[in-house]
Amino acid sequence: MKKIIKSFAIAMALVCVPMMSYARVDVNFQGHVDLSADFTSKMGGPALDAVAGARITDYFFAGVGLGYHTLMGDTKYTVGKYTAADVFVYNHYLPVFANLKGYYPMGSLAPYVDLSLGGLVGLKSLVTINNNTTESSNRDADGLYFRVGLGIDWNRFNFGGGYQLYSQTANDVTANTHMGYFKIGYRF
Repeated sequence: MKKIIKSFAIAMALVCVPMMSYARVDVNFQGHVDLSADFTSKMGGPALDAVAGARITDYFFAGVGLGYHTLMGDTKYTVGKYTAADVFVYNHYLPVFANLKGYYPMGSLAPYVDLSLGGLVGLKSLVTINNNTTESSNRDADGLYFRVGLGIDWNRFNFGGGYQLYSQTANDVTANTHMGYFKIGYRF
């Protein structure tokens, strides 16, 4: 949690310092759609995010977003010290989040710091256990969604990457999935 707070403080400092040099504030609508590849050492999958909000001066953006993320991969379910089975999982998630970006415009290029924080709604999963595929009767647990990264805007396109966390709790057990991501998007 301390790392999250520290990352948020750094991102806000990068955003606020350039904004202080402006006497007037321009606010314009900005939205973007991003397609990304999320990955861990054993799992990965595509993700689609749509974000709408306000571009406040050339240096700051604040918005809200909705996404659809999937994670697929081989894993082993472990109960206590016993490994239950070889498992292939196909999980679906719906993140709902606040998004902040701090930009440093340089002509048609604008590097940025990207921070998202919100909730994660777990949807139904497909599970293959020992070559038998079944649809999970329960949906994945809800939880916390956190994403921080760096990117660059070039004209109306953006490219970026970074770190994200899914933190889910069910039956007093918390599962944290730490991931990297690469994304490409279009700003409108």
